[in-house]
Formats: sequence, C-alpha cells, structure tokens
Amino acid sequence: MEMEFNDGSRRRRRLLMILGILLAVVAAAIAFSAGSKPVETGPAPQIPTRDIVVAAVDIPSQTIVDASMLTIRTVPDDPAFATALGDASGILGRVTAVPVAQGQPMSLGLFAQPVSGEFSILAPDETIAPDSPVWRAVSLLVPRERAVGGKLLAGQHVDVIATLPISILVEDDQGNLVDKPTQEGYYSDSSTKSTLTDLEILYTEPDTGVYVLKVDLNQAEELSAMVSVPAAQFTLALRPDTDLRDIDRNTYGDTLNSILARYGFPLPQTIQVDRFPEQRPRPLPTPTPAPLEPTQLIARP
Repeated sequence: MEMEFNDGSRRRRRLLMILGILLAVVAAAIAFSAGSKPVETGPAPQIPTRDIVVAAVDIPSQTIVDASMLTIRTVPDDPAFATALGDASGILGRVTAVPVAQGQPMSLGLFAQPVSGEFSILAPDETIAPDSPVWRAVSLLVPRERAVGGKLLAGQHVDVIATLPISILVEDDQGNLVDKPTQEGYYSDSSTKSTLTDLEILYTEPDTGVYVLKVDLNQAEELSAMVSVPAAQFTLALRPDTDLRDIDRNTYGDTLNSILARYGFPLPQTIQVDRFPEQRPRPLPTPTPAPLEPTQLIARP
C-alpha cells in the first residue's frame, strides 16, 4: 500500500514538472513573437538638401581642375556647406592653391588667384542693381608676419585688425595742445581693435605685402582714415570658409596698458644713478718676472 502511494506521488511530480516546462516554453514563444513584431513608426521627417560640387579624387596643389576631378553630392542644406559651390562652371580651368581631399566640398578659397594679376570686383553671377552696395576695391599694405605668413589667397575672407596710437591732447597754460599721460582716466597709448570684418580678398602680392580687398564705399572711407594715422599697423585675420557670423565688435578691442596689467608684466622703473657707487678702474696686475737663464745665475761666496 505504501509503495502504491509513493508511485502515485512520483507520477504527479513528473506531470507537474512537465506541465511547468511546457508553460515556460509557451511563455518564451509568446515573448519572442511579441518582441519580433516590427515597431510601427510614422513617416521620417524630410530634411532640406541641396547639391554641391565635391572633389571626385584627391587633387594636388597647383593643379588645373577639369570636370573629371569633380562630382555632385547631395548634402543637408546646412550652414556648414554655405560656401560650397553648387555649380562647377566657375572653377573649371582654375588652379588649386592647396591640396584638396577626395569628397571635400569645393569653394573659391581653394583656388589661386589669376597669374595675370587681373581681378574683378563683382563675382561672375553678381550684377549691379539700384539697391546694391556701392562696391569698391582698396589696397592695404600688410607685412607677411601680419598676414598669416603671406599665405592668404584671393577669394578668402579676412577681418582687419587695426593698431593705432591714441594721444590724449590737453591745453596747457599757454593755450598749446600737448600730450598728457593721463586725462580723466585715459592714457596716451596704442589701441588695437577689430574693425572691418568678413572682407573678401580680390588680389594679393605677398612679396610686396599688397592686399586688394572688396569693400563698400563707407568701409573704403573708414580704412582710408585709419591708414592715414602715423604709425598705424594692420593685421589680416583669416576667417574659416564656413564662418558667416556677424561679429559684435563692441565686445572686442584692447590696449597695451590693459594687456600689461592683465598678465602682470613687470613695469620698468627709473633708476637713480647716485644710489650706485662710482665704478673705479681696477689696478692692473703686477707682471711676474721672467725666470733667469742659467748664464744669469749669480754664485754666492
């Protein structure tokens, strides 16, 4: 009787175990089936795009570009590609000034200026309208060390940084205007400021330091006034091709005095000569007598 009870108990445990395994298998199958169903999503948002010209192959520097070196690529209509050309007609036959990697967007800043030295103020597709800016071309003399080492090219854009001597003139007792070191908190000092920004280079002569810039008539007057200041110095700062931001120039500008104070430059001080003893000449050393020759020896008695 006890044996029959044990056999029945074992059979029930086996049935429960088999039933548990079956339930686990069914649950796993249901979970897999639910997880493998594709997630229904709405239509993908449409991103604005445009076609640009890119290099189809690696193009070395000083290479005449032809159509086989270029191709068209569709890219997002993003400011990062703002200077990329959408048409290759303006660069066919031109010479690259820098190496161009395969797939790199083509822009005018990659090409050298014409060897003949000729240039045009207006772009090939630019015309004059009644409301157009009054475009002019002006030249600026900038040494190599202030013009990115003389590596600037036609078609690139630069900011003009001017350093001008600032003199605070006051009237003395005789009615003459004199340079006074301080007047109402201001110093007679050199002042440096970012002035004209995002100017296109039309032509360069790095050996002579001549750079021809595209400006409007107001900018031409401003630049002429700054150049007329004695001891004025100018620096051309190269802008990235994709940097189209309008800079708030009111937040820029510096003076030599403020730079000295900011970085803690030690300032020279007047030295009082009477604080130092008078330098007396040193006495000449007594020469050592030459040794006597054997024939010059004196015998002692």
